[in-house]
Amino acid sequence: MLTINTHNSDNYMCSPAKKYSISVGIPTKDRKDKLKKCLEALENQTFKDFNVIIVDGSEGEETKEICFQFSNVLNIVYIKSLKLGVSRARKLIAENCQSEILLYIDDDVYLLEDCISKLFGRYKNLKNRDNYIISGQIKYFGNLTTPIKLTPQGGGFPAPASNADYFVSALMFVPKTLYQSIPWNERFVSWGFEEVLYLLICKRHGAKLSWINSLLAVHDNERQENQLSVGTETNRAYTMLYKHVFVEPSIVNLLTLESVGFLRNLNINSIAYLFSPKKLVFFIFSYVYSWARGHLWFLKDLSIFKSPSNGM
Repeated sequence: MLTINTHNSDNYMCSPAKKYSISVGIPTKDRKDKLKKCLEALENQTFKDFNVIIVDGSEGEETKEICFQFSNVLNIVYIKSLKLGVSRARKLIAENCQSEILLYIDDDVYLLEDCISKLFGRYKNLKNRDNYIISGQIKYFGNLTTPIKLTPQGGGFPAPASNADYFVSALMFVPKTLYQSIPWNERFVSWGFEEVLYLLICKRHGAKLSWINSLLAVHDNERQENQLSVGTETNRAYTMLYKHVFVEPSIVNLLTLESVGFLRNLNINSIAYLFSPKKLVFFIFSYVYSWARGHLWFLKDLSIFKSPSNGM
């Protein structure tokens, strides 16, 4: 079955006839081959009580055609949205979800056939389960992902889920009580740190993280360019400020972030430009601009964060 948002409007709400235990939410844009592999993995799941919500940011019709190809084996809600940003896409997914749990995955993540079964089994066995966000290991370039604890110096280290700040957003199992009440921050148009901020907001409102220490999925091995993105660095500064002001308030950690954290990330990212003075100058300017913009956004949003009624 394929339910289509034919209005091409973000305000249109899809109403599938049947409610499922789980909805799998996938934001995608111009990656039909990866999406096809992703849907093939979903078709092979041993757990069957789920539907799929796809938000397509592509201008063409190729993504919709892929959805039609799978409509006889998967129940798909297809939503067209040309607004920028994965955060906006995930917000749309949550708004159109009616299931008990929402499983966010990326279009380049391929679930093992027992993945959803394991996630649902963990969820059912947890006390106060509607207060937990669940994930597990994803294989990426031969490495296995782990929960991460952020440091005020700007880095992070593996930590138990009970003490971690986030895990990779490529696979997040979120109960209805959370996905309906905690919004994604639409300021984060560029890729990077949007999932970290979301999980920190959830933690601030009492949510806990649960980790399945076994392989659940495989990430596509296509490497992304590891260069400074103004958007990503803006998101980083904003997210780290949120953590040290609202989640784990600490003047010492905040001062460490503004000094050591700023210089650490500047030094690490500038190494690639040491032998190109013009590029180095441009990089330093871009980095300082990103850092300042993240702070400005955060200051503008302070009143939103302080209000208890908006879930932020």
